[in-house]
Amino acid sequence: MDHSEIEERIFEFFDGELDAAASVEIGRHLDACGPCRQRLERWLRVSRFLRAPAPRAGPDFAAAVMSRLPRESPAAALRGRLSRAIMVPVYAFAAAALFLALVPRPESQPSTDALLLSDEEAEWAAGSNEPSAEELIGLSLEAP
Repeated sequence: MDHSEIEERIFEFFDGELDAAASVEIGRHLDACGPCRQRLERWLRVSRFLRAPAPRAGPDFAAAVMSRLPRESPAAALRGRLSRAIMVPVYAFAAAALFLALVPRPESQPSTDALLLSDEEAEWAAGSNEPSAEELIGLSLEAP
């Protein structure tokens, strides 16, 4: 095997996946080649680290962390609650106003009195030419 083949198979050597002849050949190469030996040693350190048990936090760990956090003053807590208490109705009102502004309104319909007093019922029924107040007063005065 040449140097590049040994570099590719060094992890197989570490895992014990090679046959005896290949293991002996790579072992000899590692004795003579410093960079390959360093690569294997780095992998050994990483492997030991990954297999090591995880560190356990002591019983006072949470209390120590919490004691280092900045404390919120009672006044700041009250301001936060008040701002939420005020802003919820403000947002609700704004949403209702927006809804009312965007919802289409039905077109105005002529009043019943206007229809009864007019000879132009067909135009008013269609929603066009609704009479003005002066016209309605004039129509009511002309009626017998």
